[in-house]
Amino acid sequence: MRGPRAATSRLPKAFTLVELLVVVAIISLLLMMTAPVLQKAMRLTRSAVCGSNLHQIGTALQSYVAKWAWYPVGIDQHTINEQRVWLWPPQLRVYTGDAKVMRCPQAPDFVPYAGAMTPTLWTPKYGSGLPAYYGYKDDEVRILGMYQKFSYGYNVWGANIGVVPNPGLGVYRAHASYGETRADRVVLPQDMVAFVDSCLTDYWSGFSGIYRVGQYPSGIHGGCANFLFCDSHVELLARETMMDINDPAVNCRWNVDHERH
Repeated sequence: MRGPRAATSRLPKAFTLVELLVVVAIISLLLMMTAPVLQKAMRLTRSAVCGSNLHQIGTALQSYVAKWAWYPVGIDQHTINEQRVWLWPPQLRVYTGDAKVMRCPQAPDFVPYAGAMTPTLWTPKYGSGLPAYYGYKDDEVRILGMYQKFSYGYNVWGANIGVVPNPGLGVYRAHASYGETRADRVVLPQDMVAFVDSCLTDYWSGFSGIYRVGQYPSGIHGGCANFLFCDSHVELLARETMMDINDPAVNCRWNVDHERH
């Protein structure tokens, strides 16, 4: 018969400090190796969500055009630049249902402007006492163009600014030269830029074009931008391939007549 010593169980052996340090080092190395892959996967996911947002905007744009036979203009006409009001966002919100799709998920929440941090997501507010107006609801606060950033820019001017008739989709409400654009003026909707990831550092970030640096498409998706065309399809393109104003093949894709301007 065996004594009590046979009934005792062995205690598990503890890790030494050196072994723990080796495990921590291996885990750190694995994290360093996988971090770029995870970051790339996250960028691709956000780019896909961005493309979906723009497709929804494109569907809203087509619904607007089907109803009115005109494209919405970018802003209101006002003699004071700082008092001009965004019009394309509330007019398209009528069809998108909310404003969340008007922001790229890759965009920062806030960007610096005029000494303050300005939001990149339009959050509708109320208490203005103003009546409904071009998509704005009763009592809704209207968005001043220079003080609200948008990560998507509308192609209002076309390839070049100041051309008459305006080759873009329309800048100012009821303007004789740069107002609303008739839908039937768009020769090739499938090859006419409507919206694109915009440059958030510009004071008119809700506009995009190739007529000046501040309005260039952004390279927010790894040097690429999502482009929405007038037929509502979206393409992820390297920004450099869509910025050369002197290249006729690029220039015409920004213009309703599909000609160089």
